Amino acid sequence: MSTGAEESEEDEREAVSVFGLLLLMAMGCVLAVLYAYGRGQRQMLQSQAAYPSPEEGMLAFVANCYTALQKVELVRAEQALPWLDNL
Repeated sequence: MSTGAEESEEDEREAVSVFGLLLLMAMGCVLAVLYAYGRGQRQMLQSQAAYPSPEEGMLAFVANCYTALQKVELVRAEQALPWLDNL
């Protein structure tokens, strides 16, 4: 015959184990989302090329993205925030 205290302890252990399982599942979901986001960002960055100067990068962009029917004249290209060079 079981007493009320033993049943209470069993219920408490069951509740703690269910809570632990839910916590592990939530952590797994968060880690999966972070992994997928990081992998997507890495693939996006790997597809980008680095150019020695902003002018060369803009010329490559124009060559890849514009058709011959569109007139593109590159006047000047430079960094958006030149003060970052001084840091």
